[in-house]
Parts: sequence; C-alpha cells; structure tokens
Amino acid sequence: MFLEDSFYKVISRTENECGNIYKIALNPDHRIYKAHFPGYPVTPGVCVVEIAVELASLLAGRKLDCKGARDIKFLTPIIPTETKELFFEFDGSDSVKVCDGETLFARMRLELE
Repeated sequence: MFLEDSFYKVISRTENECGNIYKIALNPDHRIYKAHFPGYPVTPGVCVVEIAVELASLLAGRKLDCKGARDIKFLTPIIPTETKELFFEFDGSDSVKVCDGETLFARMRLELE
C-alpha cells in the first residue's frame, strides 16, 4: 500500500448491517503536510481517495485499482492536528463516506477493479 503505515494507520475494522467501517489514525508529521500547507496542514483530497482505495483493497483481500470516481464531495477540510482519527464507511456497493463520528468530511463513489 502506498500511504498505509506512513500517512495513516488502520486502528480497527468493524462490520455492521450497513457495511464495513475502518477507523484510521492520520500521521500529522508526514512530509505531505509540510507542503500542503505549511503552518496550516490540510489532508489533500487525492490522499483521501487513495486511502479509500487502499482500504477497499484490504476489504477485498487483494489490490484494487481505481478505474473511476464520481460524485466526490469534499465537505469539510481534514486538519490532521485537529482530527487525528477518521472513519471510512463502505456501504457494500461503491459508496464511501469519511467522517469522525460527528462531521462528514467527504463522500464518493469509486469504480474499483
């Protein structure tokens, strides 16, 4: 995995009637944050999508490639110094939600292969 274990770490995975939920911890000291943006680090949207693809690969038990994405909405910036843990909720289809339990940060539909 490209970002796992350096940019983020998986804390847990749970399954319920709505799908699978990964709880992850961001690494606010990662070098990406030194460039995006110095003094006010924000998690890049492309990293949020990549994390979702990597977590979907863990669910599938094999590496998946992202063939497309649609309906991507970044609703609130993810500030790693403020939001240390995130939940990536997979609904069993192609929909992914990213939240911290209270705030919905992003949602997307991924075409994975």
